[in-house]
Amino acid sequence: MKVTYRKATMAELQEIEELVQQAIEKMEKQGIHQWDDLYPTKEDFEEDEEYAYVVHRLCVSPSFQRCGIAKQTLSRIEEQVREQNGQSIRLDVFSENPFSMRLYTSCGYQKTGETTWRKGVFYFMEKCLA
Repeated sequence: MKVTYRKATMAELQEIEELVQQAIEKMEKQGIHQWDDLYPTKEDFEEDEEYAYVVHRLCVSPSFQRCGIAKQTLSRIEEQVREQNGQSIRLDVFSENPFSMRLYTSCGYQKTGETTWRKGVFYFMEKCLA
C-alpha cells in the first residue's frame, strides 16, 4: 500500500478527531484503555508544538490497521530525522498496549525508562539512528 506523508492542517482536525475516536473504540474492544474522552482532545492537537525528534500519538485508522502503515510511518519519520542529522527518536508507549509495544520493539526502539500517568504505566523508548 502506498502512503503519502504530509503535515496535517488545522482544517483537518475534525477528520483527525474521527480517526482517533475509531481507534479508541477498537482499543477499548481489545481491552486497551489508553485513550478516552479526556485525552487526546481537539485542544491537544491544536496546542501541539513541534517537538524535535519525538513521536506523539501515532494512530492508524482501524480500517487500515495490520497493513504495515505504522511501520512505514516510523520508517519515514526516521528518514526525515536522518536528513536533519538527528541522532535519535524518542516516544512513549502505554505498557498495556501489546500492539504498540510489539511495533516499537520490532522497529528497534529500546526502553529507557518509565512513568505513571493517569491511565497507568508508560514506557519511554528511544531508537538511536547514528
